[in-house]
Amino acid sequence: MFSTPSSPAIAGLQAMGVAALLLTLGYGMADLVTGRLKLGRTTLLGLAFPGLALYALLLMLAHSATGGRVLSNPGLTRAITGVVVVGLASAASLRRRRRTREARPPEVVWPAWLLVGMGLVVFCTPVGRMIPLDHVWDTNLHTGWATQLMAGEPVPSATVTGDVPNYYPWLFHALLAFVAHLTPGGRAFHALGPLQLLQVAGAVLAFFALGRALGGRWITGAAASLFGALTGGFGYVLLRGPDVILDPRANEGAAATRYWGDLIATRPYNVGFQNLTPPFPRDVAYVLVVAALLLLVIGVQERSGGPLVAGGVTIGMVGLTGGETFIVAFLAVSVLALTAPEVGRVRVGALVLIPALATYSLWAGPMVVNYVRLEGFFGTAARPVVLTPLAVLGSWGLVTPFALYGLLHWFPRRRTNPGTKVVLAALAAAVISLIASAALPLYLGRGFSTLGRDHRYWPLVFLALAPLAALGLTEVLGTVVRASRKMGMAFAALIVTLAVPSPLLASIALPAERGTPEVLADSLEGDPHTVLNLIAPRLGMRCVIATPVGLSQRVFSYTGYRMVLFRWAPGEISRNSAHIRWAGIYKHIPGGLDRLQANRTLTGTVPDRARWDEAAEAYGVDVVVAPVRRSASPGFRGLRKQVSSPASGERFVVVWRRKCS
Repeated sequence: MFSTPSSPAIAGLQAMGVAALLLTLGYGMADLVTGRLKLGRTTLLGLAFPGLALYALLLMLAHSATGGRVLSNPGLTRAITGVVVVGLASAASLRRRRRTREARPPEVVWPAWLLVGMGLVVFCTPVGRMIPLDHVWDTNLHTGWATQLMAGEPVPSATVTGDVPNYYPWLFHALLAFVAHLTPGGRAFHALGPLQLLQVAGAVLAFFALGRALGGRWITGAAASLFGALTGGFGYVLLRGPDVILDPRANEGAAATRYWGDLIATRPYNVGFQNLTPPFPRDVAYVLVVAALLLLVIGVQERSGGPLVAGGVTIGMVGLTGGETFIVAFLAVSVLALTAPEVGRVRVGALVLIPALATYSLWAGPMVVNYVRLEGFFGTAARPVVLTPLAVLGSWGLVTPFALYGLLHWFPRRRTNPGTKVVLAALAAAVISLIASAALPLYLGRGFSTLGRDHRYWPLVFLALAPLAALGLTEVLGTVVRASRKMGMAFAALIVTLAVPSPLLASIALPAERGTPEVLADSLEGDPHTVLNLIAPRLGMRCVIATPVGLSQRVFSYTGYRMVLFRWAPGEISRNSAHIRWAGIYKHIPGGLDRLQANRTLTGTVPDRARWDEAAEAYGVDVVVAPVRRSASPGFRGLRKQVSSPASGERFVVVWRRKCS
């Protein structure tokens, strides 16, 4: 059970154990940090995932401060975590002994765990059916960057050689690296399984706690979890079997509307569908946003500064994970400060915005300095995912009518229930950001085009509507129950039945639709003779490598090695094939065409030893991968060679120029 998984099923079982341990750690962190606030169990469960993210942040700060010596040391990371777990358990025990017994109403938490179980069934069956959970595009970057932390880089850097400052928020990568050290197998790809389980559980629990805080009843919490974390659209009525849309941009964007905007795996407009495998930084950011709203609701309702400060720190962690989510969360606090005078406008702004900016500056501060030094950003955004208004409604399913009902009934009560103002502020901020997003690239330049995409803001509108939908459903269900308890139970069952088919069917279809490259699956299951395990036979290696262009994404995602040449998208090599955001970086490092020439020489295309030695020295190459037919190339003469197994139908020769750490 604790060795490298030999199959997806074993990996799934291991992931469940790791996720349970880490959710407990997150709960303990939340309890420790908020101990003086005397929060209830439901709230602490809702803060368990943010508590885990906070722990990863602390590890990341220690890692950066020590020059990369914490997350690069699995034994040290595990030892620190073990000591922290013991300390948290001891502190919790002492607090229970010292705490005076207060008359608190009993909390009903079993529905939250029931919904967590439902979420795992709906979204997480791929964890036991495929390894890894993903292997394309953004996932390749994120696993590679996490692996760079595990190899001793203080912050994630770039795919290629050279002095390239970090340009992507790094909290997700720190979390993934930390989880990897506690996951059998130890690779970043192995950690995607536990993190998927944690993300889904975290989303369900955070929405449950938010709904309960707003409505004061567990039924509202259950409705919030259902609508915010488990609900799909109506596209399943068009299905003949399980299906999922992996590329909504296909067919000039027509693929996105095939099922009325529903069943989209990439850039869905529905926050619930963000829980599909694999976990991405934006998915983690959404959970943190919900947790921040929960803390703000408690702070506003109780007029207490502690939850507001904690909410500000959580918003700062949102910024360490995603871009548009921080913009909307920050704007929501600004709107709240203007509309919640009973708490104090200046007080809300100071207690929330200052901690948020201070936390965010851990990444944004160095980024701004490098932004000025390296002349801004390249525009690297892909084409937007565009849905028609009807498709938006189709993707949101039951949330829209219940949210409208909840809005109509609770907007007049906002003065008597101040917590509602938090959700309304979040809704206003998301709508304002959606409307203003098109202007961002015009005023800030093409480098910010990625923040000007509608598909980044529609899910945040949905996120704000989900708690309102929960309030609306609570009102309707209460009316039905008063007429007949049996009818109420039947109505609740009907809502669940109509809400969850789309994400369930999409998750069932996902492994077959996505597939898994044989070489990657064999490597993660422990085959030592694959090309990936030949170039990275142990964890934590930090090397420079030259590979055939078509292998570059696979190699980076698995090893995190700096590469001579990396190609982000199929087609010709361009100046920025490495997909680096800094506009002026190629004044300091070679561009794509220079790298292409050197890479051809290094991988044996040019039979000239002198040129090979020159290129290897110029880029600091440690290891080279080439097709096995080039193993006799003059450049490889006298160097140690290994031939890979024929995974994926192709064999490679691995040529070691020198040892790397």
